[in-house]
Amino acid sequence: MSTIFSSGQVELLVRDVAKRIAADFPHGVVLAPVLRGGLIFAADLARYLPGDVRLAPVLARRTVRATLGQPEEVSVALLYPDDYAGRDVVLVEGVINTGRTVEAVRLALAATGSRTISAACLLWKREKTTRPNCTPEYCGRVIGDLHVYGYGMDENGMDRQLPYIACVDETETNELR
Repeated sequence: MSTIFSSGQVELLVRDVAKRIAADFPHGVVLAPVLRGGLIFAADLARYLPGDVRLAPVLARRTVRATLGQPEEVSVALLYPDDYAGRDVVLVEGVINTGRTVEAVRLALAATGSRTISAACLLWKREKTTRPNCTPEYCGRVIGDLHVYGYGMDENGMDRQLPYIACVDETETNELR
């Protein structure tokens, strides 16, 4: 385990993303954290945003197909669908990998009649992203293909509560530098 962003560095990234969102939505926004990885990031973002800020989580589940070589599917459940209609919505992810989740959530949110739909992530694995329509409008930091956890992101279901972000293998840390 290697810490790649200390809790202080994470806070600076969060404030930077919040500042950019606030500039675009000074009167408020609906934050739609993708459960579970985006929840802590969204809660911290909300503290720095002006106006009417609402939290309306989204449940997204990836299902790997049994046939080898078939892409995974993402099912989306909007937990508070009425909260998105006619409003500016920012879907919030801890980390964007391939972009499949962002793509699926954007499609689901579009069906609610949201005024605008943007994406925010703390970390973006840009080189790994393969899906169209998944580039985040707000990104804390672009990273390599690191296996990260902490600050809402998990390592085998654990360590979401950590105030910092770590990666599994120290040799992976060199890709970040």
